[in-house]
Amino acid sequence: MAVKLPVNFTEEQKTVLAVLSIRQLLLIFPVNVAWLLFSISVPFPFISSGAELLIKITVGVILAGVSVALAFIRMEKYDCYLSEFVVRKFYFIKSKKIYTN
Repeated sequence: MAVKLPVNFTEEQKTVLAVLSIRQLLLIFPVNVAWLLFSISVPFPFISSGAELLIKITVGVILAGVSVALAFIRMEKYDCYLSEFVVRKFYFIKSKKIYTN
């Protein structure tokens, strides 16, 4: 006997370890891998090792925070995620149109 389950089309399907969607994975993973490779391979000349480590950790935390915010924050008012809102806002500003009420 087959059981029919309702399909929820309003939310993303969590395919990566049942926690992340593909969109979220593509927002988080490349940014953090690129930062990790950059921080390991590129030394900052004329800066002490302690200050260099502090700068790299600070930049890494900021990048991780922004990428996680873009991936997970849902804007209920606009019915989209923050990443989609930022893209829409960019296209709106780029179009130079003026909308009035």
